[in-house]
Amino acid sequence: MTTVIDGKKAAASVIEAVKAAAAGLEQEADAKTG
Repeated sequence: MTTVIDGKKAAASVIEAVKAAAAGLEQEADAKTG
């Protein structure tokens, strides 16, 4: 059971990291175009 919970936590952190990276790319794009 612990592996399933750890897997969910890992997936959640990966999703958060992707969201943060996407937000950073959007900010960079805005800075370049703006």
